[in-house]
Amino acid sequence: MKKIVPILTILITLALSAIIIIFFEDERVSTYKAPKEVYQVYLGGKKIGVVESKTELEEYIDNKQAEIKEKYNIDKVYPPKALNIQKHISYGEKILDETEVYEIIKEQSPFTIKGWTFTIKSSEESEDKEEKIINVIDYEVFKNAVNKAVESFVNPEEYKLFLEDKQPEIKTTGKIIEDVYVPSDQITEKESFISADEYIFTDEKELAKYLLFGTTEEQQKYKVKEGDTISGIAYNHKLGTSEFMIVNPEFKNHNSLLFPGQEVSVGLINPIVEVVVEEHIVEDQVIKFTTETTYDESLPYGQTKIIQEGSDGIERFVQKRQTKNGVITNVQFDRSATTRIKDPVKQIVVRGIKSSGGGTVIVSSDGNWVWPT
Repeated sequence: MKKIVPILTILITLALSAIIIIFFEDERVSTYKAPKEVYQVYLGGKKIGVVESKTELEEYIDNKQAEIKEKYNIDKVYPPKALNIQKHISYGEKILDETEVYEIIKEQSPFTIKGWTFTIKSSEESEDKEEKIINVIDYEVFKNAVNKAVESFVNPEEYKLFLEDKQPEIKTTGKIIEDVYVPSDQITEKESFISADEYIFTDEKELAKYLLFGTTEEQQKYKVKEGDTISGIAYNHKLGTSEFMIVNPEFKNHNSLLFPGQEVSVGLINPIVEVVVEEHIVEDQVIKFTTETTYDESLPYGQTKIIQEGSDGIERFVQKRQTKNGVITNVQFDRSATTRIKDPVKQIVVRGIKSSGGGTVIVSSDGNWVWPT
């Protein structure tokens, strides 16, 4: 009987040991987490959480941006520029859902829109030497705005013919546009993700105004009064006549008629782009005729006879002219192409120098009259 007790004790001890081992093994297995592929989310270099799906987070962000989509008439909104989502192997880290991460992002950084960013270096004539940043969603908005700015310095009809390669041939005199451009080193462009809190141009007219005046603010206006002229209004508002014509393109020349009550723009232009126009010009210039005077002792003093009528000549010049923002910066004459269309004809005049007393009036070498003594 005494031998049975130790054996029973041993069996009970072994059973308890097995139970304890099984318990702790189950506990160890239950706390072990298998490695899992997730996505670590960083904002501005700072970790803000872990999500299961990068795609689902981006789609959630996009779906929550109805206001931005409506404002800019777009279909998709993207995460902030500073957001970085990296694939990550997790061993039991807490997983956040898209809603939690979205709320954190929304409070700290603006969402973005896919578009184009243009960086414009200041032109030589510009008072503001800082680079200008222009954001657009549609590339065509910028392209059309530049064309509108160009038309401030080039006749729109002539510019259209140039673009369509339909300029008429110069048969006698006239001009054609050889090139119109903005220097290639002045504008750089890149497709980018633009923060929704940055200013984004959506209207080409507004952007054209900004390119021309350096601001989107309303420009100063003036109401025409009785007796006003274009040159007078321009002078009184510190504008050149050519500048007035640029900001008021409805007037064809500085002699255009104004009427009382008419409203004109007198804003000072400050272009942020440099519009270069190169033209080939053929024009006639008048060669004024000279006058040869002889004196006749048989003609009474004061009497004049024209022996030969004078007439002006015409010379045809060919020149290359460059303008920048409407200001002539370079003119080159092609001397080899200069032709004489008509020679001037000298006018010959005879003047009488016979005095009433029978003598003659003496004419000095400088043309002054000297009465005989």
